[in-house]
Amino acid sequence: MYQKSLLFRAAWLALFVFSLTFSGQVMAQVTTGSLKGIITDSQNEPLPGATVVATHQSTGVKYSTLTRDDGRYNLNNLNSGIYTIAATYVGFQESQKAINVLLGEEANVNISMSDETNVLTEVVIRNDNNFNKDKQGTELNISNQQIQVMPTVSRSLADFTRLTPQVKVDGNGAVSIAGQNNRFNSIYIDGAANNDMFGLSASGTNGGQTGVSPISIDAIEQFKVVISPYDVSLSGFTGGGINAVTRSGTNNLSGSAYYYFKNENISGKRPGTDAQYDDPTFQRTKLASFNSYTTGFRLGGALVKNKLFFFVNAELQRETNPVPFTYSNYQGSITQADLNRLSDVLKSKYNYDPGSYEDVIKEVNSNKLTAKLDWNINNKHKLSVSHRYTYGESISPSTSSNSNIYFSNSGIYFPSTTNSSSAELKSTFSNTLSNRLLIGYTSVHDDRDPIGSNFPNVLINQTSTKDRINFGSEAFSSANELTSKILTFNEKLDFYTGRHNISLGLDGEFGSYYNLFVRQNYGAYTFDSFEGFLNGDLPSIYARSYSLLPGDIAGDGSKAAAEFKSARVGAFVNDRFDITDKFTLTGGIRFDLNTFPTKGFEDETFNNTYYNTIDAMYPLEGAKAGFMPSGKFTASPRLGFNYDVKGDKTLQIRGGTGIFLGRVPMVWPGGIYTNSGVIIGGVYQTGTANNLPFVADVNNQYTAEDFGKTVSVPSGELNLITKNFKLPQVWRSSLGVDKKVNGGWIFSAEGIFTKNYNDVAYENVILDKGAIKNAAGADNRMIYNPAGTAPTKIDLDPNTNGIQNPYTNIILMKNAAAKDNGYSYSVTGRVEKTFAQKLITSLAYTYGKSEVLNEVTSSQNSSQWRYMETVNGRNHMTRSRSDFDLGHRIVGFASYRFEYSKNAATTVSLFYNGQSSNPFSYTYRNSMVKDYSVSESNDLIFVPATKEQIVFKDAATADAQWAALDQFIKDDSYLSGRRGKYAERNSSRPPFVNIFDVKVLQDIYFEMGGKRHTLQLSWDVFNVGNLLNKKWGRQYYVTNDSYQLITFEGYKDAAAGDYTPLMSFSTPSGTPWNLSDGSSGNISRWTSQIGIRYIFN
Repeated sequence: MYQKSLLFRAAWLALFVFSLTFSGQVMAQVTTGSLKGIITDSQNEPLPGATVVATHQSTGVKYSTLTRDDGRYNLNNLNSGIYTIAATYVGFQESQKAINVLLGEEANVNISMSDETNVLTEVVIRNDNNFNKDKQGTELNISNQQIQVMPTVSRSLADFTRLTPQVKVDGNGAVSIAGQNNRFNSIYIDGAANNDMFGLSASGTNGGQTGVSPISIDAIEQFKVVISPYDVSLSGFTGGGINAVTRSGTNNLSGSAYYYFKNENISGKRPGTDAQYDDPTFQRTKLASFNSYTTGFRLGGALVKNKLFFFVNAELQRETNPVPFTYSNYQGSITQADLNRLSDVLKSKYNYDPGSYEDVIKEVNSNKLTAKLDWNINNKHKLSVSHRYTYGESISPSTSSNSNIYFSNSGIYFPSTTNSSSAELKSTFSNTLSNRLLIGYTSVHDDRDPIGSNFPNVLINQTSTKDRINFGSEAFSSANELTSKILTFNEKLDFYTGRHNISLGLDGEFGSYYNLFVRQNYGAYTFDSFEGFLNGDLPSIYARSYSLLPGDIAGDGSKAAAEFKSARVGAFVNDRFDITDKFTLTGGIRFDLNTFPTKGFEDETFNNTYYNTIDAMYPLEGAKAGFMPSGKFTASPRLGFNYDVKGDKTLQIRGGTGIFLGRVPMVWPGGIYTNSGVIIGGVYQTGTANNLPFVADVNNQYTAEDFGKTVSVPSGELNLITKNFKLPQVWRSSLGVDKKVNGGWIFSAEGIFTKNYNDVAYENVILDKGAIKNAAGADNRMIYNPAGTAPTKIDLDPNTNGIQNPYTNIILMKNAAAKDNGYSYSVTGRVEKTFAQKLITSLAYTYGKSEVLNEVTSSQNSSQWRYMETVNGRNHMTRSRSDFDLGHRIVGFASYRFEYSKNAATTVSLFYNGQSSNPFSYTYRNSMVKDYSVSESNDLIFVPATKEQIVFKDAATADAQWAALDQFIKDDSYLSGRRGKYAERNSSRPPFVNIFDVKVLQDIYFEMGGKRHTLQLSWDVFNVGNLLNKKWGRQYYVTNDSYQLITFEGYKDAAAGDYTPLMSFSTPSGTPWNLSDGSSGNISRWTSQIGIRYIFN
């Protein structure tokens, strides 16, 4: 054991020292392209020692090398762009070719040289990235031309990743790739990590919680989406990698200034259903008055011609987005007069203004700056240094829906600051050796706060009428602040010998985090009735977390923050072998070591006193309070191929298989530091809250002692992680065929299969298994404490009267069992053609399916466990269709440029996205299982086949209720096939969505002073179908992706042991889904943006 530990530490130390020696950045950070080829004479014999010089046409930067003994050459680490390739050899005429080098691609340029009697000519080669020896897995390059003509209203990265057929983008800008969780992607800008490493952002990007993109689109030259790269130097994702490269300056001074705006006058009216349009009282109102704009400039040029280049981009965004809601949308029974009365009471009695519950305005503001220097040190060495600054700020009032009333001051104010830098040194040492060293550093500061004055969070959950009224400070914003700092490096050495390109490298990632998060710090109250709250009745639920440190305060500034570090180092070797001119094989293996060097806060009471009791009921797999998992080595072998069947780049077969190591957001293991049981305490009290009334003073809230708890430390929620926890991995395989036919049409077919390993799973090990019963009747699922409102906890002190357990939850983070790991697959067909560079067209169809055990979409470990729909409770999850399941997707894009009258051009672009809506589940309102609280609605329904399989609480109306429920089941294509069975999670979907977006560009240009000057007007229209027809362009959502079809009313006589569930049903007034009209990224009305831009180049 000691020798094994010593070997482990020695290996870790060797990797760490080696990494410090080479210092650079991590994973999937493609920033350059490359060239290769063979130089021959007129008899096709190789010419060793020939000089090859590649000159970047826009900067004059030269890259040079000599051919090897077999006439082959390689030029690595080239910035993307058009190059002139010149080959010279004594006794031969210089030969030249021009080619466009693309991001992440290796262009093949073979040159046949003639003797000196021939005249020098230049041949232009169009590099087709569809037919490339490096294209083995699934990927998509998005060029600067596509960026310029693609319709976009949000000007975000997500708008452009939509071109990838296997991508799914939701209304929050979250990008899911290959059916995987969006948090399992890697996003790199100039090699620096720009995905949200801590994992709080739904979009998965730094600053994403504010709704701000991490960089201006005007700063990006091109980017690439990779799903299954078989080069092992690319890693860090089990979804996909998004690699963006910023613009660089050239010898030609060029720039642009722009202004985009949108308001209610260039947006559509309120969308409706067919039934609403038939209702003469339905009003198609405009959006409330708003004004949003984005303005900025970019400038690039040479500080020293052919030597030193600069680029700078600055941008301001000031955006207001109205979120329409009127009381007429609400389907509850509380009257508008009652809601106004509640508001008046809060103002007069508590001096608290809850805000509005109808139309609200969301605000998003950002300031962005990108600066870059490129230094052509000499023909051997090039240095690029860039920095990106983004300040984002959002004001997000809470918004009501047809089933929930939210007063707006229960929303969130969120400022966020990101600074990200990268430095890249590219070197060519000889004709057989090149190197790239890249260092990145990113810091993020997020400071989330409630809107309005401080007040406890209050939910009125009137179960008798199904009304839900929310007001008070947002429960998770009162003490919430994060600082994360990420240092990353990558060192890659390429060696060329014969037909081999061998890469050796090291990469690493070192994180430092400060996280203050005390949920419900101001107190969270639940009341069972509207009038009860107004009359001063006792709450039915009280929940709060608070600092256990002496003399601490509530809110920001609390001392109860977790500070910890993470580290990952990796080493890899990769060989790309051109076995023949037609067949290329890429193989390699990488090794990674992940550690958490910071020890957590140890709960000695748990480890020394309670551990064995819990471990006897739930195997804890070595999880101890305050202890992180031991460091883990992982191996990721991969093998890919490309076969140019005819040798003329008209038919290729490509594919591969391999292991990809992912990451987890640091907020998940960070929960072990935060929820340690000794720095943050908590209370969750059900019933009549122990006769303690509502208290409005946030600095005088209740603690566990107020509810009779005798132990103050430990307290609250405890998070544990198993000793041998491993990061998620996937085994991904792909196979594709590309065929080019006469006329330039390219047809492609591709399949991807992904098998997950080490999926993240959760268990709440506070629940007493001995208290589990089974319901009576056809629906005989497991139930906890049927006579109570919350589950029975494990008694940690049996010698004391009553159940003694100081914790609110004990959440165990672990790896799923092998049989429970998820999977995904997709099949894609695609056709595309470019007509003389003026007309670009593509059309693709994809079907994708993915299943998971746990979605892991939350930032809290308890929520990861809590918000999953199940039959027998969250400790008994089964694999189900994922929230990220793609279903059917059709993607079409066409863009055409008309040029006329010598100084004008018009470009029209159309983007189509036809997509299956997000899946949803049929659940009970209220919980039968009661593994957390009776008021939750996560239990999947049992679909009765006959009236005898369901018992209604109101016997007098049982026949009518059954007739209505039976008819609903008959009318539902899914439920009608599940009679006598439980509904499956995510088993149903709203209707298919068809969205068209349009962009129109009008250019007017003229020549002056040796430069072209262009005035450009633009109009981007999102959901243009709705502009043409009010019934088109509908998008749908189901609140929380679950629909409470049947209400669980309790058990017949739980105290006497009769666990027959009693139900009620009333015919829904509409469909389970609603029309989406609440956010700019997923809206059923058309919206547009008008822009004006000045360009000189």
